[in-house]
Amino acid sequence: MRNPLVSNAFCADSRFGLPERNDGTSSTPDAQRRGAKFSRAAILFLTAVAVIIGCSSARFNTYYNASKLYQEAEDLSKSRNKGSKPSGTEDTKLNNCLDKCRIIITRYSESGLVDDALFLMGKAFVLKQSHSAAADKFSELREYFPESPFVDASYYLEAKERSELEQWARVENLLKIHLQKGDRWTVWQERSALLLAQIAEWNYAYERALGHVSDLLGRAGRKEVIGQAYLLKGRCLREVGRLDDAVDAFAVAFDRASTREDRFEGQIEKGETLALLGRGEEALTTFRELSSIARVDSELAQVGLSVGKSWLSLNEFREAEEAWRNVIQAYPREGAAKRAMMELATMLETKEHELGAALKEYEELSKQGRPRALVEEAGRRAKALRKVLELTEALKDSSAELGARLMELADTYLFSLELPDSASRYYHLAHEEFPESSWAARALYVEAWILGQGDDSLALISSELTERLVSDYGWSAQARTVLADRGDIPQIAQGMSESMWLLTQGEAWWLYMDDPRAALETLGQVSDSFPKSPEASKALLACAWICSESLHDTTAAKSYLEKVTELYPKTEEARRAATELGVSLTHKTLPYDIPPSLACIDTVTCEEIAPVDSLHRLGVIDVRVLVDATGEAKNVELVKGTGSLLCDDAAMQAARGAEYAPALKDSSGVEAWLDIGVPFIPTRPAPQDSTES
Repeated sequence: MRNPLVSNAFCADSRFGLPERNDGTSSTPDAQRRGAKFSRAAILFLTAVAVIIGCSSARFNTYYNASKLYQEAEDLSKSRNKGSKPSGTEDTKLNNCLDKCRIIITRYSESGLVDDALFLMGKAFVLKQSHSAAADKFSELREYFPESPFVDASYYLEAKERSELEQWARVENLLKIHLQKGDRWTVWQERSALLLAQIAEWNYAYERALGHVSDLLGRAGRKEVIGQAYLLKGRCLREVGRLDDAVDAFAVAFDRASTREDRFEGQIEKGETLALLGRGEEALTTFRELSSIARVDSELAQVGLSVGKSWLSLNEFREAEEAWRNVIQAYPREGAAKRAMMELATMLETKEHELGAALKEYEELSKQGRPRALVEEAGRRAKALRKVLELTEALKDSSAELGARLMELADTYLFSLELPDSASRYYHLAHEEFPESSWAARALYVEAWILGQGDDSLALISSELTERLVSDYGWSAQARTVLADRGDIPQIAQGMSESMWLLTQGEAWWLYMDDPRAALETLGQVSDSFPKSPEASKALLACAWICSESLHDTTAAKSYLEKVTELYPKTEEARRAATELGVSLTHKTLPYDIPPSLACIDTVTCEEIAPVDSLHRLGVIDVRVLVDATGEAKNVELVKGTGSLLCDDAAMQAARGAEYAPALKDSSGVEAWLDIGVPFIPTRPAPQDSTES
């Protein structure tokens, strides 16, 4: 049988004028040879065409399969919760998609599908939540294919992925470059403008966000972007306190929204803002209108949550509780139900002061799995409430720790529960009942600050408390802060230690205000209250000069000089004092031959460290102990604590009960001071040094 390709080739010879036989062969040998050559050429040509078609088909088939895998993974992603990781099936499809895209890039680098493959890889990494890899692919696309039709989208998509990595400066630069391209914005540029405004909102720069939204609304033409822009505008207006304008913005967002979800969000936000304005009836009406929009359980639960907030704005606590409990019972799996539990617990705690009932709700919420941030917050507040209840019960027992417990309770209300009104009451009790305590100045300062945040009548009381702070506790760090804010003292004084500030003030009384008595009193506080500080020896030497030069009391001056050489023999001040006294420090005898020593002390477990002093050392609390001749602790002074009054007090109690070896003078026990560190174990990390508070 003849080869069809050969047969067709011979038949084709007739088109070139070759005579044919009846059996289809050419009539001469030359014609036969020419026909054979032509058939071989035809075979080679057709084979090449087949190979080319096959290669083209292979790369298109590879890209088609990659796109199909991506689409299947994308469809699967729509069924998972927002923010959750891809399922195993979804992840497998995305990995296969990426493998096929790499084949296109490596094997078919000269084809026109490489930029398509890069863009598809970027989108696949987005679904995998591999933000850095996705951003890099979109960047590569623009670098190697600047004329690709995907460049416009790559700017926005890369910026969105880098925002997930919180690379804010790089994101803003990308978006600004994108927005400067072309005279008329594309849909991707409108989305970039919206993202730029959203980033400002996420970073609490609400005024800047409003400026970006204004620019966007001046140029945008697509309904989906305009509706979301008005939603963002309303949120930012609400954050800066322009609630009436926010209500208007949410109303426009409802009218201009392109999707049912955006319409729902606009109406919810409008109702909740009305509730914040105290217009609870209008808010309730707004939420009733949502019945025609809400469809799924999550939306119905959200409506119920907001209805409860509206009743709360009307001070109708029972109705609010009923609305929230209905949400909790009807939609227990929804995030809005968890937020309803938090709203209910907060109302019981702050409005009705039913701390036991609030604690029960917080503890129930803390057992839930998600949302994580809300559950953790509930656990934190439950812990703080338990502490409040324990401290409140402890206040009924009059003891030496009463003042410390008042401060702990006030700090818990202010820092942990963020209830300044309740905290103010206990700060007031702390400084009124214990005016000579080490915490009185801070209690007075914090109470004045809390009242200063209120209306004009409270601001007047705050001013009076501040004046009292400055007059009664002028040496304190809190008083220095007030004076520095007023401009009465240099701002640098805020950063001084109390001992340094007292030394500076004492010298000022003597040198500039010519009041040696006030100077002696102030400098005396340095050596009495801060004997371990570097300023103590300087203060004693200054007292000696004042007694000698201003008061002409040589006996008192000599006494101060001797104190310097006895207590601080290794200091420069001691050397100068010894020179004045005419004695040699090297031959001066100490009050003992063998110093006192610590034999045994218990470790303190510190359950809570209040966020008061962040400059302490973890692991040890420095105290100074006066050890008597028998080895007993006669007196204990706190040198450097943790900032937690109860924790520091426990350390001092441990120091009082520790075992010591007394100092020896001529083989007999004598009284002497000993500096020790009491070991302690905190159960949570110390607060970080921050300027936020």
